[in-house]
Amino acid sequence: MISIGYLIKNICNEKGITARRLCDGICSTSYFSEFTKNEKSVNKLISELLLQRLGLFEGNFENYLSEKEFNKFMMRNKIISLIEKKEIQKAEKEIEEYEKIVLKKDRLERRFKLLMEFGIMQIKNDDKDSQQLYEKIYLTLKEAVKITVPIFEDFPIDECILGYNELYFILKCIMFREKVYSDYKSQILYNELIKYIKNSDLDYSMKARLYSNAVCLAARTQILNKEYELVIKNCDLAIEYLNKSSKLYFIEELMKNKGLALKALINLYDDKASISKSDMKKLNLHKNILIKNEKKRELIAKVFEKYNLSSEPSKWYPYNGNEDFCSLGETIKKRREMLKMSQFELSEDIYDTVSISRIETGLSAPYPKKSKMLLKKLGIFGEFQIYDFECNSYEAYKLEKEMSYLLTLKEYKRAYDILQKLKEKIDMSSNLNQQYFGYKEASILNNLKIISEEDTIDRYIKALEITVSTKKIFSDTTKKYFTKREKALIYGIGLSYKKLEDYENSDKWLSLHNDYHNNFDKNCQFITYEEVSSVYESLVADMKKYEKSYDTIEKSIYESLKCRGDGLIGRLVYSPVWGIKERTDNKTQNSGLLLDRDEIEKALVINALSEAGFFKNE
Repeated sequence: MISIGYLIKNICNEKGITARRLCDGICSTSYFSEFTKNEKSVNKLISELLLQRLGLFEGNFENYLSEKEFNKFMMRNKIISLIEKKEIQKAEKEIEEYEKIVLKKDRLERRFKLLMEFGIMQIKNDDKDSQQLYEKIYLTLKEAVKITVPIFEDFPIDECILGYNELYFILKCIMFREKVYSDYKSQILYNELIKYIKNSDLDYSMKARLYSNAVCLAARTQILNKEYELVIKNCDLAIEYLNKSSKLYFIEELMKNKGLALKALINLYDDKASISKSDMKKLNLHKNILIKNEKKRELIAKVFEKYNLSSEPSKWYPYNGNEDFCSLGETIKKRREMLKMSQFELSEDIYDTVSISRIETGLSAPYPKKSKMLLKKLGIFGEFQIYDFECNSYEAYKLEKEMSYLLTLKEYKRAYDILQKLKEKIDMSSNLNQQYFGYKEASILNNLKIISEEDTIDRYIKALEITVSTKKIFSDTTKKYFTKREKALIYGIGLSYKKLEDYENSDKWLSLHNDYHNNFDKNCQFITYEEVSSVYESLVADMKKYEKSYDTIEKSIYESLKCRGDGLIGRLVYSPVWGIKERTDNKTQNSGLLLDRDEIEKALVINALSEAGFFKNE
């Protein structure tokens, strides 16, 4: 089994990054050494910053945290959520409780507290405009940022290794600095960060959000300085990143800034006494681009208005909702019960039953080696942080990311070629890798029409049963636990049955998946599977369960737009409108003309966006 620490160490070696540079401001090199040798369990604040600095996307990992670490993680999320909802008194009380359980007040815990104070100060003074107030907010955020990036206001910053979270708050800090000081340093820092983000190895979704934000912040001064061509160029690149990551971060603001720059350029030409043929050609080009830009901007605004989403998601904190986090003890308990395994059977050759009971209830934490043995016995491969496959080189990681991107573009032949290269770079005797490749290969071959749906189902089930039998998946236990790869396989099986129009079996598998995500408890946090929701919704619509179809689709669209995802919006809207037609044709009782009209209006707006060039990855 390849540990996350080993992966990080190998990537550092391949990229020529020393431990001192990577760990600067985060942790000691001795801690890093113990962590990479797999002698330490995961400290979430440390591991997420290390991963981000290496450009690794956290959403590809599953995290099994000790009860203490998990509780701290959940409390941090609760504080962030309360501030996001502007429930300040509750947030402040929760911060007090958090401080009580954080016995060792290290630098990262202090950084977190300062960031929370920054968030609260922002909301408390949202309607105030005071130089003194801005300075107080700026100094609080500056103190937090300098904990891990002490030289962030010096330039150039090319020698620094900065992660997504750090870059986000540097941008916020410069934004408030700009409100306090009237010098040009803030603009220079924006330009440095734009260049840094553009040249970084960040995942596209992270790069898209950061670059879009930075471009919007810099555009204000650039437009005043008449740097219109630069604004347009930066906005176009930001939109390109958004398209590649199927996101809509800051899209309205980007288009607004681009529109302002285009109008200013057009006015420059209009003010000329005479105009050459070359200038006339440029003028007409700018006017055509402006018309298209404004049309798209108006449509985007209508979509967000329809769903009452006026502000950016997690506007004040760059929360990543794509990771899976679980309590180690709760996971062991749910998985053991789902597999119909007794505590005695699980404990054999590892622990006694009393110890297992204490671990499951969170009363004690197992030693790292023992934890891995327990997880492995339960088919969870025995690691605290599990990547999609056993990956021990940066080359393999990059190949997988390239393949995943090709799959979003539906370029299955090229993706299959990359998959074969990847196969040569990793250990195929690993159960984790066998399951990963069983899923990916079957999915790609199915999309290439090389294997049938029946064969695809057989391959999926074979891959799934490497870790858990079909019988155990449908056990009568109330609580279940599936790994990310198992969830993907369950979804794939349900989808293939749907394509075969075997609605009974499709409903059996997709309902399992849908219920699993709708009913997770406080001890787990899961990614939002808009694709699963769209297929499940389509299934219940085919089965003429229209009200259930509406409920599922409305939640899916809202959640997708809330996190600024655009990859499946068109498909998500299509089904309920088709359901309206079906109900009308069959003279089925519906829930009212106004509801139908609202659904149709939403669909028309999004369809217009698709025609205007959005949602290219559908």
